[in-house]
Amino acid sequence: MKDECELKSYQIIIKEFRNMLSNGELKCGDKLPSERKMTDMFHLSRTSVREALRSLEMMGIVEKKHGEGNYIVDNAENSMIDVLSIMLIMNKGTMDDFMEFRKWIELGAIKNVIEYSSDEEIQQLKTYLKDYESHQTVYDRTQQDIAFHKAIVSLSKNPFFIYIFNAFSVLASTHLEQMLNKLTSNGKNSKQVNSIHQEHLDLLSAIEARDYKQAEKIVISHIITVHE
Repeated sequence: MKDECELKSYQIIIKEFRNMLSNGELKCGDKLPSERKMTDMFHLSRTSVREALRSLEMMGIVEKKHGEGNYIVDNAENSMIDVLSIMLIMNKGTMDDFMEFRKWIELGAIKNVIEYSSDEEIQQLKTYLKDYESHQTVYDRTQQDIAFHKAIVSLSKNPFFIYIFNAFSVLASTHLEQMLNKLTSNGKNSKQVNSIHQEHLDLLSAIEARDYKQAEKIVISHIITVHE
């Protein structure tokens, strides 16, 4: 691990911001001091401060508002999508790799939901399935499909599951929409699309019954159906 003396000046500032966020000195919505004040705070040049702010903005942690200054924001998910997308391209990641990763994230989340979520929280998932049934276009059904799975992961209350799954869901949306397009004709439902929806219903039933083994079987079957 690099010592502080080995870090570039702007990296020292980023490290200080990370510490301030960690200990509660800074939180989402806070306005940052002016560049001049930060120069005095960190005893570093204005160039280093600006470079640090640009880096933090790219990370989705800082947002510059014209005429107002810099604010702490929670847009890290958006920047994560770009990073993951480039990472997959650079490492020649395949849809098989993605689906395997998705499987383990979703199963981990479902385990948490079954163990810790209340019956009332689980019942809220039904809303997403009703919305799926009420939509007919491929695009709308794609969005509702993703929303249902994201809602399950959100119920896990594990921030790592949530952020990573949400980022990967954006990357998968095009694939899912293409898959639904293949399974539909002239906007009408096909047996395969109805089968996907039934798997959603079965998954919710397994979660309601707090039956992880059954939920695991359904998730694996569902991913195979979607990916084929």
